[in-house]
Amino acid sequence: MRMQATDAGGQHPPSAPELIDKINAPVVKRGHEIAGSKPGEPLLAHADSFVAECDTHHPTDVNLLRDATVAALRIVGQQSPACGLTIWRQWQHRTENVLSAGASFQALVDAGAFVKCAKTFVDQTRRRVFLGETIPRDEKIFSVFEPHTRWISKGKAGRPVELGVPASILVDRLGFDLQCEIMREGTDVDQSAPLVERAREKHPDLGAVGLDRGFRSPENRKRLEELLDCAALPKKGRPSEEDKARERSPQFAEMCRLAPSGGIADSNLEHRCLDRVLSCEPDGFARMTALSMVAANIHRIGLIEHRRDLEDSRRRNRRRAA
Repeated sequence: MRMQATDAGGQHPPSAPELIDKINAPVVKRGHEIAGSKPGEPLLAHADSFVAECDTHHPTDVNLLRDATVAALRIVGQQSPACGLTIWRQWQHRTENVLSAGASFQALVDAGAFVKCAKTFVDQTRRRVFLGETIPRDEKIFSVFEPHTRWISKGKAGRPVELGVPASILVDRLGFDLQCEIMREGTDVDQSAPLVERAREKHPDLGAVGLDRGFRSPENRKRLEELLDCAALPKKGRPSEEDKARERSPQFAEMCRLAPSGGIADSNLEHRCLDRVLSCEPDGFARMTALSMVAANIHRIGLIEHRRDLEDSRRRNRRRAA
């Protein structure tokens, strides 16, 4: 078993995504200072969600079976010369000989996983084609190499289906990304309260958040009202008189006006490596998310400085002209 390194205090060192995420908080703080935010001013933000797409092709029974079969044959074929095996199916019974011969045991374990996937695809194809069964969604695998891939239908124009992992993002009124969480399972409803809780750990001055209807549930509304001064969470369906009165309040309307900034932030992250994540490892999504947030926030600071320089230049030109 591989032992994990510990620091002098006996604690495990943070992972790369955690280290990168810690850098984001001071970047945001500096961005607020450059933008002219007053100290102690309540932080306003809006939550939204998007899909970080995996680097995979459209899944069908045939191409998934082919991916698993070819990957297994390639790995075993590459490892056979190192362990002196001439019959590929015997590698499971000769694990000790394989290790002593210098072949990669992990590679052979991976080959076994691909063989298992291939058997799963054969069984599901038989059930669907010959037995007329409908394969439950939780049994389906949409990528052999990236099993965390999810089939997501958000009803976007021109993109009826997206293959990837959904993410929830929290963006403040100045356009800085405060928090982004990858949803390996569950939906927006499951992520809204944890998203705000994690953001408040880094930004205690977070006072109000606007969320879309997809984030709402009775439990979420109660928890968010405990965490925030204002949680602008519109009700799904017909609102009650109490809900109408709440949604007519000036602060609620102000938070709803922040909604467009969330879409802009999604685009910013997608332009910074989250449009298609090339890492096949699940941790790669967390790492790329953290990097994209820092990159987007640094770019935001650059835009603020650039616009300020342009305004100063125009002001000097007007003075000279006068």
